[in-house]
Amino acid sequence: MKCPYCHETENRVIDSRLSKDNNMIRRRRECGRCNRRFTTYERVEEMMPLVVKKDGRRESYDRLKIINGLRRACHLLGHTGPPRVIRRSRLLFPARPS
Repeated sequence: MKCPYCHETENRVIDSRLSKDNNMIRRRRECGRCNRRFTTYERVEEMMPLVVKKDGRRESYDRLKIINGLRRACHLLGHTGPPRVIRRSRLLFPARPS
C-alpha cells in the first residue's frame, strides 16, 4: 500500500475494523517515512468459478446449464422422473450470488 502523500510503500496498520455494513475492512495506516496517517478500505473480490471446455475455452459457471445437462443425460439413459441428484442440486450446484 502506497502512502497517498509521499508514495512510500513502508507503512504499518494502526487500527483495523469492519465497516458498518460488514462487507469491507477499514484500516488506519501510518507511513514509515512521513509519519502521516491515512485510511484504506479492503473488500473481497468475488469471482465465480470458470468452466474449462474441451477445446480450452473458459466460460462462466452457469448452474442451469449443469442441471439441464443432467436432465438430458438422464432422459437419454431412459431414467424417468427427476433423479435425486437434480432434486439435491441446490447442495451440489449453488446458485450464483446476486
